[in-house]
Amino acid sequence: MKTLPRSDFARHLARISLLGALPAIGLAALFVTAGSSPTQWAALAAAAFAALIAALAVRRAVTHILNTIANLVSAIHDGDFSVRGKSRRGDDDVAFAFTAINALADVLREQRLSALEATTLLRKIIDAIDTAIFAFDDARRLCLVNPAGERLLGMHAERATGQSAEALGVASWLAGESPRKIMVDLPGGKGAWELRHGIFRQSGRPHTLVVAADVSRLVREEERQAWKDIIRVVSHEINNSLAPIASISQGLQSTLERSGAPSVEDIRDGLGVISRRSESLRRFMDNYGRLARLPPPEYATFGVDAWLRRIALLEERVPVMLEGPSDAVFDGDEGLLEQALINLVRNAGDASLPARTPVQVVWSVDERTSASPTGGELRIEILDSGPGVADGATLFVPFLTTKPTGTGIGLVLSREIVEAHGGRLSLVNRKDMGGCAATIVLPRAFIPLTRKPRD
Repeated sequence: MKTLPRSDFARHLARISLLGALPAIGLAALFVTAGSSPTQWAALAAAAFAALIAALAVRRAVTHILNTIANLVSAIHDGDFSVRGKSRRGDDDVAFAFTAINALADVLREQRLSALEATTLLRKIIDAIDTAIFAFDDARRLCLVNPAGERLLGMHAERATGQSAEALGVASWLAGESPRKIMVDLPGGKGAWELRHGIFRQSGRPHTLVVAADVSRLVREEERQAWKDIIRVVSHEINNSLAPIASISQGLQSTLERSGAPSVEDIRDGLGVISRRSESLRRFMDNYGRLARLPPPEYATFGVDAWLRRIALLEERVPVMLEGPSDAVFDGDEGLLEQALINLVRNAGDASLPARTPVQVVWSVDERTSASPTGGELRIEILDSGPGVADGATLFVPFLTTKPTGTGIGLVLSREIVEAHGGRLSLVNRKDMGGCAATIVLPRAFIPLTRKPRD
């Protein structure tokens, strides 16, 4: 056990013990002086010696207790939870203090074991997952990397740890949007990766955690599926046009071979079918080109109320009811978003036309986020009372439509425009009544704060 330096507290208690005995020794000295008997002087000397011995005993006991407590706390500090304090008497105050310290050591030991087990489990999970994980300190030096990260960097953790993000070629990973897709060109990986990063603290110092996942295979699979869908749709549309053209051409040729010359009426009908199918094919390719050539948004601030009222005037078949804050403003591409809203209001009008019921357009701005630097969320709902959505899984499949004269591009184009603004579009059946609810949620909306006039 460690030995404490000479205790001022123990000496202080010894002095208090002596001071407590001085009045009795002084009184005894008065009686001894009056009698001057050798026996009395001997008794006085014995009393003074006994008081001194008692003070030294107090000092020694206190020093022993303080030494024991200090060694217990020092052992706990060093991580040794096996040391225990024990008093000679099991029911005194010292025993109570030792019991409390021993209980504290047990709690700390359990907490340390739990922390070690959790850390070990976390480390095993980090090592096992096939996602690159890096941690950088406040000086942008690598302080942690898992095996997947080692493979991506092309070097072992012992060599990579301590190097700067710039030296490792990943300096741009520590800033920017999160999550985002990046193109990686490192010894252990190339292609498209998804990057996420965040700040955490260790020992009071900020660190940056970076997680990188290879999405090249997923992107390739999505591209492959997209090409399959495109080829299937284009093949279907072209075949729909070429089949009647080929059939009519063969029919006219057969007629020509049998009778020498087809009738003018047959030629007119055949050319009419060929013309209609050619126009349908041209319209299909034009629509496909519109979807492929969608321009990026050009942001500008405009009022939501006047914008939606202009759109509502374009639907003349059924009434359009509008409800929302008149002072809401939005930052976006007014023309592109107007095209998206016209498609949705037109669809709602088609659904409500048989019953001549009105279409509702309701908008609001999320008050919880409207004061943020980037603005709040603008929520627009277009509600109809038609038959609703029959198959939600095929709503946004390009060129797939249930309308006789539909192009199958309106909803897809609307979603592309909304997502280009960082928003989202959804269509679900209404729960309160029959019909469909098309919901657009867009960022960068505001409700201007009203200012009090100055006196």
